[in-house]
Amino acid sequence: GGGGEADGAASLPTKGSARAASASEGAAKEPAAEEVAQWVGEPISLGERGERFYQAVSVEEEHFHVGDDVVVSGHCEREVMVARVVSLWESGEGEKEAELKWYYSPEQTASGRLAGHDPRELF
Repeated sequence: GGGGEADGAASLPTKGSARAASASEGAAKEPAAEEVAQWVGEPISLGERGERFYQAVSVEEEHFHVGDDVVVSGHCEREVMVARVVSLWESGEGEKEAELKWYYSPEQTASGRLAGHDPRELF
C-alpha cells in the first residue's frame, strides 16, 4: 500500500543506539564497535550545505543501499518497524543521516486490523 507511508530523517546508529537488520534476516544485532555505521564507496553527489550523499552504508558489516527495505528495532524487542532507505548522507558537521520511508502494520493505524487484511500487509 501507499497511503500510510511517511518520510523522515534519522541519524544512523552509533554505539548504544537503535539496532538495524535487513528484512530478510529478521533479527536485529547489537552494535559492536564505537563507530557502527561506515560509508561504502565514495560520495555520489554534494549538497548545497556541504552534505555528501552516498549510495550505501555498512552497519555491523552488513551493507544497506538506497532503495533497500530494512527492519529497525526500537528500544524494546517488540518495537519493530519496516522502512525503505530513501537517501543516505553525511552533514557538513560530520553527522551520518538517512531518510527513511516508514511502513505501518494495520494495528498501527486508526482503523486497526480488518478482516480483509493479509497477515503480512503493510501500508
